[in-house]
Formats: sequence, C-alpha cells, structure tokens
Amino acid sequence: MIVLLDASTVINLVNGGVFDAVLGIEGVQFQVGSLVRDEASSASEVLDLELAKGSLTLADDGLVSYSAFLAAKNDMGLGDGETECILIASALQCQIACDDGRARKAAIKRLGHESLVTGSLGLMQRACSHGLITTEAAQLAYQEMRKLGGYLPQIDVDFFAKEVTLLDGFGAQP
Repeated sequence: MIVLLDASTVINLVNGGVFDAVLGIEGVQFQVGSLVRDEASSASEVLDLELAKGSLTLADDGLVSYSAFLAAKNDMGLGDGETECILIASALQCQIACDDGRARKAAIKRLGHESLVTGSLGLMQRACSHGLITTEAAQLAYQEMRKLGGYLPQIDVDFFAKEVTLLDGFGAQP
C-alpha cells in the first residue's frame, strides 16, 4: 500500500520526533512529491536521510501533467504541495496523509472516500498498533506538534490506544 505524505503531515511528524517510527509501519510504502519536499524545507535534513535510507521514496511527478496540475490547483484552491499530493494519490489510487483541513476535504472529494485520507494522528495511531511507538510517546509527540504550531484536533487521552480497524488501518481518523 502506498501513502502519499503532504508537507503538513511530514512537518508535524518530524516536530513530534516520530517520523522515523511512522515510516516503519509494515506494508506501507511512504512517498512524497517534489513540491511537498520543497514545502517541507524545515524538515529537509530528515527527509533527505529517510530518502537515502529508502524508508521514503519520491513520487513520480510525471503522473500529473502541468496543465492538469494548474486546473486542479485553481479548482481546489489549495497550495502547490497539497494539490500535487492529491493528484498523485488520485493517479496511483492510493491513500494520502494530510493535516490541512481544506486539503483533506478536497482529497476526500477527489479520491472518493474518506477512508483514503488520514493525517499524522492516524499514522501515529497505526504506529502504536504496530508497537513502533508507545501510546505515551504518541501523546507526547502530539503535544509537541501542537506546541510547535501544528493545527491538530483535540483528541481524547485514549485515542492512541484504540485499535485500528478501518480498511488497512487508515480510516476517517484525525
């Protein structure tokens, strides 16, 4: 299964110190597009390290023509990275991880189902289910993400302890 990461998710996971753990989720190939990589410049060292290790790969930008990109960007009213991420996910018929509320709504509309959209919290919940991070570490990461400016929803204290059961673990989670 492929999951396209948006810049907001990358930045939040890096700020929370759990990016590497999340990339270890078994059976998931994480990808970023070149525009997302550029937008996540504050995380460039971490991205470069994970790309070099092979735990993250660059998405094929050739899947989306420039004219289709411009039309979708205008239609959805999103930034370059969000638009790129949604269009590549649509071309690959895969899942997307995004923490931007407007982009998530556009992705659900474009991809056709909310189960194809998750975010950093859903990925951390999945990492907890796989034993890659503890629920306590996830809670601390969540608090750090919010402290550093991440626009994330309020979650209950047991969020990370919940079993992930929707589809392949990527349901309509925060």
